[in-house]
Amino acid sequence: MAPKSCTSRAVACTVRSTSDLEARPIPGSDITPPVIGMFDPALSPDGSAVAFVAGSSSTSSRTGFEVTIERIAVAGGSPVSICPSEGLVTGLDWGADGVVFADSSGKIQRVSQSGGKPELLVKVDDNEIPAHPQMLPGGLSVVQRRQKGRTRAGALEQRPDRRALTEVGPADDDLRGRK
Repeated sequence: MAPKSCTSRAVACTVRSTSDLEARPIPGSDITPPVIGMFDPALSPDGSAVAFVAGSSSTSSRTGFEVTIERIAVAGGSPVSICPSEGLVTGLDWGADGVVFADSSGKIQRVSQSGGKPELLVKVDDNEIPAHPQMLPGGLSVVQRRQKGRTRAGALEQRPDRRALTEVGPADDDLRGRK
């Protein structure tokens, strides 16, 4: 049965099936150096894998910190790197069209679940930080919150001839009903 939820803990990513009361660690998802944290887990559409943000210490980075999007099978195994992030990831979601993530560089991007170069979906204004992108049914749009003194919700219209970010109102919770 596909997992109902996934969370990251200090030591491993865990999953819980709808038929189980307790979450179980995903084998192979233990945090080991240079990885120092796992954040923002998101289940694949079919529930077979989890994408997450891995923060690692790095001597080659000017900040001493490196951020990558990774995935691991729910059954276990070794995490696989999907792509690096230019900034701190401020949220991700996994839909039929791939993994969508926002970062502190002001971009919302999409990358294939098998990895590669991220596709830029939208760049927000310089004084804004996008956060918590969410795939809507059908993968046609992304809904996200952005911050500029207050949190607002925006809908990203994705058509071949146009990509526009439209404000749809205040966003105290995610628009899919999650807090």
